[in-house]
Amino acid sequence: MVRRLTNRKILLSVLIGLTLLLALVSALLTQALHSQKAVPFSAGEAAILAQIAGISPDEFMDITVEALSRERKEKFPAVSSVSRTNDGIYGFICRPIAYNGPVTLALVIDSRSGLSLGMRIIEHEETEHYVRDIENDWFTDRFAGKSSEQYLQPSRLEAHSDLDIVAITGATVTTEGIINGVNAAFGVFREFVLDEDAPAVPYMVRYKPGVGADVGVGTDADVGMGAADVGMGATDADVGADADVDADVGMGGGARSGMGATDADVGADADVGMSADGPEETGLLAVRVYGVVLGEISLEEIKELPSYRRAMSIHSSSGVTRHDFRGALLSDVLDLLDLTLKERYLWLRTVGVDEYMSDISMDEVRKENAVFLMYEDNGEPLPKRDGTPGAMRVVVIDDMFGQRFTNYLFELVLEGEVNS
Repeated sequence: MVRRLTNRKILLSVLIGLTLLLALVSALLTQALHSQKAVPFSAGEAAILAQIAGISPDEFMDITVEALSRERKEKFPAVSSVSRTNDGIYGFICRPIAYNGPVTLALVIDSRSGLSLGMRIIEHEETEHYVRDIENDWFTDRFAGKSSEQYLQPSRLEAHSDLDIVAITGATVTTEGIINGVNAAFGVFREFVLDEDAPAVPYMVRYKPGVGADVGVGTDADVGMGAADVGMGATDADVGADADVDADVGMGGGARSGMGATDADVGADADVGMSADGPEETGLLAVRVYGVVLGEISLEEIKELPSYRRAMSIHSSSGVTRHDFRGALLSDVLDLLDLTLKERYLWLRTVGVDEYMSDISMDEVRKENAVFLMYEDNGEPLPKRDGTPGAMRVVVIDDMFGQRFTNYLFELVLEGEVNS
């Protein structure tokens, strides 16, 4: 009888011990998941956050698990970690997808004012020649002093409000990706700190030919062309005659050509010059406004316009190549469709089948000897992307870096309707 009671006591003691052990483990796990501790990102990232805020890195405490609920992770996937200080300074590490891949950035927000204290680029995979300015203070400082109450939006050419961030020429997609990352941090801050409902922000810049840009959420953008850095000589117009003029302006830099946009999303509603594999060069140039096709202009019609020759030397990382382009003024091309287009819209976007895009103001288009649609080089038709003849290329004479040259042209998108 005594032995039987002793065994029961031993069993009861074991059960109590196991219960206490489980409770202790549960408490430790809860504390590990929810306590504020040293930031989980790298020391370098923590140092950048601290540099922006003007404090010590040790003052930041990780609140990622608490701040990034499952719903917020789905709404703001660019945000990878969140931290705060005892003084209400919030730090965000964001990794939005830009042109070639993720751009890692740090953003700091002061909860007392709701304003951003600054943004810094930590790491990126973009082509250096085209994004060399994204780490410069003159660009990153544009994100300081911005209210977290409203999302920022990309702007072309100039800012019209405090929400506008002027895109870096030749790096529009990268700029929009960075804006996505900052807006995602704003969204998390508004929901977690201010207890507001904020619109979702995608982490990837997607391009849909012919569809208007959804500014602030980075859906419709791409940039560029970059045949190369270019030195040019604008010469006399040659209507049917041979004017052989050449100029060599020594502009260095790397070439960027023949690349498709990473994670491009070709919409099914883009039916002009499109195939299941994306846009195609068909010898037709589509002109769109807000996704609506105003009309198409054939390459043969363009060749019937007054032609101009422009000789130039293009400088790239692979060396210098000399060209003798022939083509028509882009202004004349637009007039084939409608004589009023240049007055009704503020700018146009040129789009190539490789999904490069470039924004050109209509003021430039209207200028004499400024913007051309070329179709020949050195007496031969420009090759399409597949190597066959029949390509069209936009050349902006005053763009000495060639960042707004668009090869394999298939579409013009008119934007900024006057008095709309």
